[in-house]
Amino acid sequence: MKRCISLILCALLLAAVFSFPGCRKTGGGVPFSVLAAPDDPNTRIDVWFDEKNDRYCLFLPADTDPGALTVLCGKNCVEIDGEKLADGETTAVFNGKKTAVLRAGQEECTLIVSCSENVPAVFINTQSGSLDAVHADKSHKEPAVFTLREDGETTVDAAPLAYIKGRGGSTWLNYSKKPYNIKFEDKTDLLGMGSAKKWALLADAQSYAYIKEPVAMELARKMSFAYTPESRHVDLYVNGTYLGLYRISEKAEVGGQRLDIRDLDDANEAGNPDLSASSVPYRVVRADGSSSDGTAELRAGDRREKAWPNELQDISAGYLLELTDCDKGACGFRTARGFYIELTSPEYATAGEAALIAALYADAEDALFSPDGRNGKGRSYTDYFDPVSFADMYLLREFMMDHDAGCRSVFFYKPGDGETLYAGPVWDMNAVFALDYTMLGASLNDPATLWIAANCYFSETTTGDAPTLDGILPSLFTALYRHEDFRETVAERWTELSPLFDGAAERAAALRKTLLAASLADRLRWGAPADETDLAALTDFMTKRKAALDRAFSADGAMLYYDAGEGDGFAVGQQCLAVGDAAVLKNVCEKPREQLLRSIENGISALSQIDSTISPPAEGYVFAGWSAAPDGSGERYQPGDEYILTEKTNVLYAQWEKK
Repeated sequence: MKRCISLILCALLLAAVFSFPGCRKTGGGVPFSVLAAPDDPNTRIDVWFDEKNDRYCLFLPADTDPGALTVLCGKNCVEIDGEKLADGETTAVFNGKKTAVLRAGQEECTLIVSCSENVPAVFINTQSGSLDAVHADKSHKEPAVFTLREDGETTVDAAPLAYIKGRGGSTWLNYSKKPYNIKFEDKTDLLGMGSAKKWALLADAQSYAYIKEPVAMELARKMSFAYTPESRHVDLYVNGTYLGLYRISEKAEVGGQRLDIRDLDDANEAGNPDLSASSVPYRVVRADGSSSDGTAELRAGDRREKAWPNELQDISAGYLLELTDCDKGACGFRTARGFYIELTSPEYATAGEAALIAALYADAEDALFSPDGRNGKGRSYTDYFDPVSFADMYLLREFMMDHDAGCRSVFFYKPGDGETLYAGPVWDMNAVFALDYTMLGASLNDPATLWIAANCYFSETTTGDAPTLDGILPSLFTALYRHEDFRETVAERWTELSPLFDGAAERAAALRKTLLAASLADRLRWGAPADETDLAALTDFMTKRKAALDRAFSADGAMLYYDAGEGDGFAVGQQCLAVGDAAVLKNVCEKPREQLLRSIENGISALSQIDSTISPPAEGYVFAGWSAAPDGSGERYQPGDEYILTEKTNVLYAQWEKK
């Protein structure tokens, strides 16, 4: 029955595809299609028209025989190098061809034949025959069927999908090649990764992301994390259109073969048997204890929960949290310092669950950001943040030079009855390594930059109708790294894990070789990313990055911090340094805080325009140099001077004078 329904669906789609004679550029239809698997319309591949280059492309999956392809062309008159195609018949005309002359009706143009290698193929056919509604609304859920071909065999045959929908943040917004989430009606094992309903289709649209993230995840699987999502490269076809080289990936979620902690969502639904999560309204609880509509924007100290009528007795364990950079309207909370924390699990938290985890994290954050690492309860930040797993997460992201680290896509979880949070799973490592731009005053193309330890951003709080910027905060990992005992843990872990990082460049080169044909097809479809580098430059960067971090994480690794004195803000030395090195000192921002905030167009744009985030206490003050003493006694240093690092932790204080 399932197979019959899918065949009927595909027959309707084929009728629509071939309803227009002639070439797509003039008639609006597709001149011809082929089947990757004989007699299986779910594996239809439409020839694709490249408008930019005025040519057609036929993208064939690996292990598909180009010398025995079933052709679908309806009543269209189609010729390949003068040989006429017949609808429904098998042809060898494409065998051995890389280019050909395609004639459809009265139109004639070039045809490129691209054959993939070494990756399976995924075919998704949506109920509507289109992804238009999904692309118009990322949350739109489109039913579909899913077929998987590997090693010349169909291993998943027209499995029903509850939906395909959009996913992601910057990739979804900034790239034509879109990522998606899919959910099967029944748990399905994909490519040996285990059975699950929910999977991600990652677009890897950024420069060499199809290599960079797999390298990162392979490293992560050898570190201390309890769970690291697996992924496999695939060629993706949706409704007959080749969409490129993707990765089908496990999701960062709890349960089953993924993060093995308690699933509070299942428990909440079991405790409220007459309700489904979707029918329970959201509620925002303000910092003062009042409540408002669940769609209201979170402000500092607020949390969002589901108004379940029945609370569980035991809510001590089972929390998976994501540090993010905006309010996505889901359950979670906003900390007193402006960080957004989204609850991945329980996704639909009760009032008690949301209150418990928000209060625990508030205590943890107070300890983390205090100078001595202790909160008002006398508890250390190490009582809340597991030093080893967070050190590993920092090391991985610092090595990869992850531009998101510390402000978004960082997961951590609470598995047991205590108050300890553990880092992981690792996720979203596609925009890393040798990105050709400057952010927060640091070049992400400089392998000697200590990026994450010096990263900071503006904290935004909504007041009234417009957001205002409260000030400049270190990221989560910047705050951790300011504590010398955490840096010692990092150094110890680096010594133990260092051999893993030595092989990263070789792994990247090997992966590039394996995926060469598939990646060239993807480039033919989408073009090269704007920040594309060649492979030699990437692997050279990785090698130099490892050497720089060997110095920074040595027993003599040193940090230089800049304190605003009576001014506003802070800054961190961004080079990988050791005791005895000479640091070239930063300048300060000439604008006082109020002027700086007024000039900001978005949360971080101004940071790349200044040498440090330190500004005068008020108008009428000028910078009078740096001093190793808070009161300015002793020698003064000016921006551009060399300062010898004498300690593992070095602090310089800004000095201000009235004009």
